[in-house]
Amino acid sequence: ILIDPIGALVAILTYEFIISLGEGGNTLAAFGGFGLKALIGGVVGAGFAQLIAVILKRRWIPGYLTNVVVLCLVVMSFALSDLIEPESGLLAVTIAGVLLGNQKIRNLDEILSFKADIVTILISVLFILLASRIELADIQALGVNSLWVLAIVIFLIRPIGVFLSTFRQE
Repeated sequence: ILIDPIGALVAILTYEFIISLGEGGNTLAAFGGFGLKALIGGVVGAGFAQLIAVILKRRWIPGYLTNVVVLCLVVMSFALSDLIEPESGLLAVTIAGVLLGNQKIRNLDEILSFKADIVTILISVLFILLASRIELADIQALGVNSLWVLAIVIFLIRPIGVFLSTFRQE
């Protein structure tokens, strides 16, 4: 759960750190920016986690609206955190998710199932959008040898990787 958002956040912060040093900034200012992002993301994430937990525990919304309201509040936490300090929204929603996941909340299984559905849809849309940006001329410019590499990756290397990662798994 934590590897993807933390990895993305570290990549963003590392990039900003390198850019900051390249523009004549100092290390202390770069670490200060990191600390501010962590502080804002942590406070906003914890605040929204508490808000969502109270709403769900006190049953202020009907069960059939739980998924929609939680999704809206999560998007709001991301937007608010990013508005206050750019690039802190991902940390805010990650912290909110960790804090909510460790509380006894009704309908948590339904929310997790809804999250899985949303993730599947968004990843599918992401790959469709990425593929739609490829021009035929770009593929032709790569030449025939790149198609062989692609075929080897798709039909040989990927299946071997899947086999090795699932070998002796139940």
